[in-house]
Amino acid sequence: MNKYTPLFIWLLVCFIFVIIKSGCSPPAPSPQPETCCIGQTEHTCGMPGMDDLPITYNIVDNNNLAHRYKEDIFNLNLPLDNPKLTQFCLLHTNWERITVMYQGGAEGYVVNRITP
Repeated sequence: MNKYTPLFIWLLVCFIFVIIKSGCSPPAPSPQPETCCIGQTEHTCGMPGMDDLPITYNIVDNNNLAHRYKEDIFNLNLPLDNPKLTQFCLLHTNWERITVMYQGGAEGYVVNRITP
């Protein structure tokens, strides 16, 4: 028996212990929250602890592109709140300038991305 055999066995036991405790198996997938739509707003519901997630506000612009924002853009006092029409889009991860257009009693949106 070599003088390094006990050291080798000790290192092997430690290695096996670390492998077992590290959880080498992939983690179980977390369930995706169910989304409930209320008018133009969207929030998660039906899952414990998900009620405190922020509400997002969704629009579809004139080019049929979807956009999602954190701030309520539907209850703005125009034209006094015009600076608030520059919002960070959560879908495109970019700052966007929102222009509201009224045509024939219907309101539409034109969204332009702001490049740095």
